[in-house]
Amino acid sequence: MRIVIQGTRRDIGLGGASLVTLAEARGKAFAYRKTALDGGEPLAERRKPVETIPTFAEAVIRVFEENKPSWNNAKHAAQWKTALETYASPFFGSR
Repeated sequence: MRIVIQGTRRDIGLGGASLVTLAEARGKAFAYRKTALDGGEPLAERRKPVETIPTFAEAVIRVFEENKPSWNNAKHAAQWKTALETYASPFFGSR
């Protein structure tokens, strides 16, 4: 789809023909045109990051908290977390 947004011609993809029906493509095009006419940026939503990727240290904490109720033994849970924090986090923690 070609559209002029704030004086600049832009090309916006609406999706592949095998994935998007003609009616869906028309609906997307209409929404993009309406946003552009209102002075907005139709591609801003598509460019916004969906979710930030957690660091290794954050992932360890998140996985530990999610799996903590399912572990039968509290000692095993503590060992699992301590082992990752001691041996893996110093190398991968900030990645």
